[in-house]
Amino acid sequence: MDLLKISSIITFLSISFYLIPFKKGSSNIIIIVVSGILYFLILLWENYVTKIVPDPYLDEVFHIPQAQAYCDGRFDVWDSKLTTPPGLYILASFKVLIFQKFRKISCDVHTLRSLNGVALLITFLYACNCRLQITQSCKDVIHTAFNIALFPPLFFFSGLFYTDVISVCFVLIAYKLVLDRKKGVHNYYNTLSLLITGIISLTIRQTNIFWTAIFLGATDLVNALELKEIQTGKPLHYNDGRLNNILLNQANLLDYVYFTLKTFLVALNRPGLVVKQIWPFITLLVLFTSFVLWNGSVVLGDKSNHVAMIHLPQMLYIWPFITFFSAPLIIPIGIKILFNMKIFFLEAPKIFGLYQKHRKTWCYTFVALLTSVLIVRYNTIIHPFILADNRHYMFYIFRYTILRHPKIRFFLVPIYLICSCFTYLTLCNQTLRLQKFKVYDQKTVGRVNGSVFSSSTRYEGPKISFVLILLITTTLSLITCPLVETRYFIVPWVLWRLNVPLAFNQSRALRSNVARTTKGIKSRIVKILDYILWLETLWLLLINFGIGYTFLHQGFEWPQEPGLVQRFIW
Repeated sequence: MDLLKISSIITFLSISFYLIPFKKGSSNIIIIVVSGILYFLILLWENYVTKIVPDPYLDEVFHIPQAQAYCDGRFDVWDSKLTTPPGLYILASFKVLIFQKFRKISCDVHTLRSLNGVALLITFLYACNCRLQITQSCKDVIHTAFNIALFPPLFFFSGLFYTDVISVCFVLIAYKLVLDRKKGVHNYYNTLSLLITGIISLTIRQTNIFWTAIFLGATDLVNALELKEIQTGKPLHYNDGRLNNILLNQANLLDYVYFTLKTFLVALNRPGLVVKQIWPFITLLVLFTSFVLWNGSVVLGDKSNHVAMIHLPQMLYIWPFITFFSAPLIIPIGIKILFNMKIFFLEAPKIFGLYQKHRKTWCYTFVALLTSVLIVRYNTIIHPFILADNRHYMFYIFRYTILRHPKIRFFLVPIYLICSCFTYLTLCNQTLRLQKFKVYDQKTVGRVNGSVFSSSTRYEGPKISFVLILLITTTLSLITCPLVETRYFIVPWVLWRLNVPLAFNQSRALRSNVARTTKGIKSRIVKILDYILWLETLWLLLINFGIGYTFLHQGFEWPQEPGLVQRFIW
């Protein structure tokens, strides 16, 4: 066994034990086993990639030589075509420097690619930590984090030397620190760690400014206002009432407007609290703004091909992306919609009464449809890079949809809206609200105590603040990019997935009792919910297998470069 494999095992054990989110119990054993399975899959994938594709591929042609220059101590070398800061290369050189203390290893392709394998393992463990602070079910925590690590665009790049995996890793580290502050952990160490993590994330990808400064800053501020309200026992709002940060499944459009106004007024009323809470995020914004002013652009190199411009259709493209990769999670919503469609057709003869009953929904749908059509008509941008490289899947998506015929882009608008509804309703999933079914028989089910219920009833889904902040941040990060890339959607998906409510992790007896005491559509949903996470795992594994096999074994050649294998990539 070579040094790199031994060091990988030592790294795995060290990271796993240090970042285990559970204090004690059998959950620790489970998470170590799952971490081992994940790390085995990561090493297997990276080894296959390096065996079949031993040379730098695509963007690695720029990343790997730059990292190797840093490994050699030549920090004055810089490739002018690189658009991202040198954070990835500095971390890679640190890794090589650490292992060279034990035995000399080369800064080769395999060594550099393995860095992202470690980063994905850390991402999994921090996803566990984040999910544990959102829901208290250990099984759900571990399984959800495992599925996040299997997310195809994320898992795929764990075998290559790209910035995506390690970028997501540092965003989750910062997210975990913010969630700690929600519990009252607001000390010098936490604040300094948050600031340093944010700075490191910016040295890896500039677009992380949206996530580490805006998303986390706004989230932290709302959490602080709510926490202060609880501690004092008095609302910190303007006039009567609280922040109105209600659960998503209880909210309507006016609640979002009301919450936004109330939060703004509260923040104005408590400037000291606001400054104390968000100064680390303001510092990140100041540092980033200073960099942009000094550099003259957000990107470092190749500035002419990376000019920021308004590209609103990005906020339409993201919904089919989320829906496709999260298809199993949408099953309960799909069942509900089919059930509602049955009712709709039964009531179709009473069309006027049906319109009156759902008048607001029809109005919202019409406005959304009209707005989307106008966006598609006047703001669709086809970046030259999309058409210039047939190695990316986005080339084929555009070629066989939007570019197939001028009218097709308009026919896709209903699909965008339907997928956006699926994405939203999945967050609104109300199946966790077991307190509505107060019919459990202890003689049949057994002892039902607080610990059992905590696995499912403590988290009923996110609040409207999360959706509002995520939507605003995602919009800011996407609409300034004329180029459409799958990788741009990774962080929004990860944060969305971490907050998706899933039900029924308690005993099978309790689940069956719930199923017996509910009727119709609810009963059918209860019967399949226990398998949703496993279906998601299977779905993600199938996608990863298909994408991985295609990348490794379905290469092709360009006529202008005979003998050089080209491979399909995200």
